[in-house]
Amino acid sequence: MEYVASEKAQEIVNRWECKSENIIEMMHDVQSDLNYLPRDVIFQISRTTNVPKSTFKNNYCR
Repeated sequence: MEYVASEKAQEIVNRWECKSENIIEMMHDVQSDLNYLPRDVIFQISRTTNVPKSTFKNNYCR
């Protein structure tokens, strides 16, 4: 399941052109497709968009 989530997330990130200003939309799309938002996928989006992981931890991970 992790691989499927990671692959799906990469498709979504690519669809949004890896732009950091689209991270909310990316996470929303992943959540819509998978019915949840895995922490590993959040960090994958962080790496791909060059947004510091701390930004995600402080704002999106509870």
